[in-house]
Amino acid sequence: MNKCEDIRTSSDCRALRETETWASSSKFYEGTWEPNASDGKPAPDGCYIRVSSLTIYWNNRATSQGATKERQKICRCMKTPSSPETKMPSYSKPSANSDPSPKSKSPNCDKFPLYPVDTRSDSQRSRDSYKLSNDTVLFSHVSTGIKFTASTDMFVIGARLRAALAKGTRTWFQLFEFDDDGNDEFIDVSPAVIGTGVGDAERPGFSYYMGKFESLHHLKFGKTYGVSYLLDRTNIYPEWSLQPAVYKTDGSWTNDFAIKMHVLSSNLPWTTLAGDIKFPNIKEDAIPQLDLCE
Repeated sequence: MNKCEDIRTSSDCRALRETETWASSSKFYEGTWEPNASDGKPAPDGCYIRVSSLTIYWNNRATSQGATKERQKICRCMKTPSSPETKMPSYSKPSANSDPSPKSKSPNCDKFPLYPVDTRSDSQRSRDSYKLSNDTVLFSHVSTGIKFTASTDMFVIGARLRAALAKGTRTWFQLFEFDDDGNDEFIDVSPAVIGTGVGDAERPGFSYYMGKFESLHHLKFGKTYGVSYLLDRTNIYPEWSLQPAVYKTDGSWTNDFAIKMHVLSSNLPWTTLAGDIKFPNIKEDAIPQLDLCE
């Protein structure tokens, strides 16, 4: 049987990013969270990880606090005293309106576009309607999302973005629900999707990048939700990630499945110092080609 013991210093906790493959891209924060993190969820003492964002923390708190599913304490496990091995904690995200991700069904990402879709004929279309643009633009923010109120019940399993992502760029897709006061609550996040490269900058090779959530989620009629993507980098010379400039707006829009649709962006990291995942909150006018997948 393996023997496990606490990681005892902040430097040892930080060093996990150099010694463990799974932690190599993690952010690291040191502070004192006592007795709880800002969202009220227990923050373990010592070295721990917020699993949904793979962020590593060192908590200087003197009193001990047990780990939770969202915040897992990291200990060093040893098969023998001379061969240390750090074990990645397992995690299963609970959700009141979700089912385990179906294994056999391929996601359909063509039914719920989160950008304006004009289904009228040319003779019906007004001069000031949303128009498809052939422009190509840089990603000006690390995170952009669409906030909307569902006008029908939907079951969603992921999200999809059309883009030309620089090779190695990581992208996550996140799902939020908003309460009646407009406060966002994080629901789920996909594993990182990796950029395959831009190709010719003059004629970039746009691809669909799809992220699948851990669970199938029921979005209910009349409730407000948000879907966002997050990039771990935006513009890195000599290869810059690009996106098609599909639509621009100075207000909200409506689709067949949603009303009060708004685009919002942020240049903040996707976690705050306390580890809270937040929906973008800066008003934006460029709408990404982002779809929900059922």
